[in-house]
Amino acid sequence: MSEWALVLALAAGSAVALHGRWGSVDVLLLTAVVPMVCLMARPLTGTLHSAGRIAVPVSVAAHLALLAWCASAVATGEGAWVARTAMTVWLVAGVPRVLLLLLDAYLNQERLLRDTWRRSHVPPARERHSGPTVSVQVPCHAEPPEVVVATLDALAVQRYADYEVLVIDNNTADPALWQPVRDHCARLGERFRFHHVEGLAGAKAGALNYAMGHIDSRATVVAVLDADYQARPDFLSRLVQLFDDPRTGFVQSRHDYRDWHDSPYLSGCYWEYRQMYGTYLVARAERGAAIVAGTMCLIRASALREVGGWAQWCSSEDSELSLRLHAAGYRSHYFDESFGHGLVPETFAGYRRQRARWVFGPAQELRRHWRLMLPGRRARTSRMTGWHKLLHAHHGAREMTRAACTAIGMGCAAVLGAVLVCGGAVPWDPALPVVAVLLALNGLTLRWCLLRRVLGAPARQAARAVWAQTALHHITWAAVLPSWWTTRRPWRRTDKFPAFAKGLAALWPVWPEVTLGALWALAATATGILAPTGAATFGVCALLAWYACLAWSAPLLALRADRALSTAERSPSSLREAHVPAEVDA
Repeated sequence: MSEWALVLALAAGSAVALHGRWGSVDVLLLTAVVPMVCLMARPLTGTLHSAGRIAVPVSVAAHLALLAWCASAVATGEGAWVARTAMTVWLVAGVPRVLLLLLDAYLNQERLLRDTWRRSHVPPARERHSGPTVSVQVPCHAEPPEVVVATLDALAVQRYADYEVLVIDNNTADPALWQPVRDHCARLGERFRFHHVEGLAGAKAGALNYAMGHIDSRATVVAVLDADYQARPDFLSRLVQLFDDPRTGFVQSRHDYRDWHDSPYLSGCYWEYRQMYGTYLVARAERGAAIVAGTMCLIRASALREVGGWAQWCSSEDSELSLRLHAAGYRSHYFDESFGHGLVPETFAGYRRQRARWVFGPAQELRRHWRLMLPGRRARTSRMTGWHKLLHAHHGAREMTRAACTAIGMGCAAVLGAVLVCGGAVPWDPALPVVAVLLALNGLTLRWCLLRRVLGAPARQAARAVWAQTALHHITWAAVLPSWWTTRRPWRRTDKFPAFAKGLAALWPVWPEVTLGALWALAATATGILAPTGAATFGVCALLAWYACLAWSAPLLALRADRALSTAERSPSSLREAHVPAEVDA
């Protein structure tokens, strides 16, 4: 497409910039600023879709320009040796990050870049009310019984004849939580079977592996639902028929949520969730590399047994399973249509904890299975296609490189500030502020185009989604950074009990962000006061202040969520009663 010519233009300009940095400002103006002006103007004269088509290559161009400037500054020897060493480390780490950004940007923005698709993202419209026997499995641990009962009631009215429902309650100590669910299963009839298991290891994956030993002998398809998901009556009748193809390994439908419309906080979380399911997973499915997303999914039972069941060592046992199913040669489907609705965490602490698990798991997958993803003869034997290898490798590598580059970038900023305070010089170029502003505006425009044009979010809720995504900035790199030296992480469930306002105590779960934001603000203030006045000092202070704002967006959102609870901005759900158990991990 013609827009990507911008990237080639920047590459040529960057080569010029590396040799004495002649014309670096002119290069950036031609390859970044001018397209940015067009980008900001086209939504006024054309469509958001057109704006998005330009925004993607501009984003890549700006990152390449930043690396080119950094390489030039290091090569020409400007600044103190400490500052140049820090920039060199950042540059080395930034190269693979930009390479992954090329793919990541395209996958996340592909729905802005193309109008036709090779594979359908719409499930069969015709329902089939009988067919292969399905074992629907609902794992739960210390869940509110009213939530699980509502999930089972929704399953009881499926417009499909041949299915069973297995509820596996693992390690719930309080009988007041699991006995009402057991009794309700008995009332629903013999189709519903309840298992309460003590001492079961492996959290959710352990419960699902246990269930595989107790399914109906006739069952050829397994469906998995989280304990809070209320499935639509056509969930099975529209999706099970895809297993007529013996090559189909699993089918995944979009995650969706309920009870968020009346809450400014929850509506922001909802649209932040929608971005991945409406963009990234659609792009993966187009290349036959969909992933299992843990709930509202169906899996061929024989394939699940063939690859060894669910991985109890992995925080993302769902997407890890899809990697092994692809390696075994099975096909996958993902549909961007909702077949059920779950609950959004009512507190930022729960939202944050859930995201930490989601981003650490792919890193575990990459470290365990990297030999499967190697090209050619160097790879472990599998039936994965080139797209399978690339996209599964990207799934973990993007998280690990983002964590490393963010940590190194913050360290580099701290070093530059310290050098300035001590009276030293740092590498600087007039083009750097242009690139920084360009990156911020372009990233914001991309998110806005996706939320408004592709997903259809109202403007106010789109702005809340951007805030929610920004508030997760710290946890998305801090949770993954340990994956560089360890693959172990406790599996922590998402609490579905009703939350209550805590006031300033709501800040306790985000104390790392509060502390880090204070440190960045202190560093920015100290640099501005103690360092010599100049453009470099102003730029470094602005960078440090930006890091402080990123960190503090999390506690601000935590207080916003707490305010939503204390002022009853959200109507209480009839499914969440005022029963709060002791904190316990699965």
